[in-house]
Amino acid sequence: MLFQRLRDLVRSLFVQRAQPVENTRERAIEAFWILNDFIGDLITGTRAFEYFDTPKFKAGATDQVLRNYNKMADSFLFVTLAKWIEFYDRYHAVIPTDVRLICKQLRDELDRRGVREFRNKVVGHIWSKKHRHPLLPSEIDELDRRITNGDGKAFLRWINDQANNRLGATIVGTSEVVRDAIKKKWSLSDQELRRLPNGDQA
Repeated sequence: MLFQRLRDLVRSLFVQRAQPVENTRERAIEAFWILNDFIGDLITGTRAFEYFDTPKFKAGATDQVLRNYNKMADSFLFVTLAKWIEFYDRYHAVIPTDVRLICKQLRDELDRRGVREFRNKVVGHIWSKKHRHPLLPSEIDELDRRITNGDGKAFLRWINDQANNRLGATIVGTSEVVRDAIKKKWSLSDQELRRLPNGDQA
């Protein structure tokens, strides 16, 4: 029992969530822009798979090229979804309370599926610290199946479904509703939103 408590204390010191930002208008503008970027990235990432599946693209691509393109798009989507976890951890204070619970549920589901683990252990890495050997394709494939629940097409529809992009149904739909709710709650003007968080004009 004592060992477990000491272990938990050490983990709490070195493995911490991102610190939340203050609940201010400036942070609300930042949150709006971050969600706006997520929406664009998630739509682009999911539509890439549609393009890879077209006869025009397949006509000039070998099976190996198709696998590599799909792996690239997978990584892009997984990293963007990992950013969603960080977004919630840092910006939940500016999210309106009526949509905050759904955001928390999405954050926890993404974490449960392993998108943050993919970002921390696969992207930009060649070595498995846990097993002390190079990352094996089978290990990466296992995490891929965990993230997608073994159904790539259903996973893509969960992210972006043009016929059903609404709060709680898809990640794009949730992001759009939350982005617009932040704008409404803080009465953010179009002029303010044309100004990027660093002060530049969009």
